[in-house]
Amino acid sequence: MAVDEQDELPEATPREAELQRKLDGIQSQVTELNRARVEVTENPELSSEV
Repeated sequence: MAVDEQDELPEATPREAELQRKLDGIQSQVTELNRARVEVTENPELSSEV
């Protein structure tokens, strides 16, 4: 099955690539914060360390 050129995604501009990298970094931070929150919730004795 051939792919029409119109169906291809356009190349990301440098600005879009920069924003995507920033978004990826923020999402990683959120994931780490959620992981830390779960650890504190599951282990209340850790709450004094956070």
